[in-house]
Amino acid sequence: MGIDIRIEKTFCSRSGFCEGAAPEIFELRPGENYVHLKADHVDDEDAVQFARDAAEICPTMAILIEER
Repeated sequence: MGIDIRIEKTFCSRSGFCEGAAPEIFELRPGENYVHLKADHVDDEDAVQFARDAAEICPTMAILIEER
């Protein structure tokens, strides 16, 4: 089963932990105030776990995950 991923842009502190945990999903761009999603939903079991790991380590809890 897959998940949908959203970023609460007003909470994002650009710590980069999410990009470190799941670079195939999250991307920090120079000059932007929040992280960008390379994928807003994932079905692959490994990618789902990487996204959950990123949400868990986000210091501002800006990553929102919803089961599909």
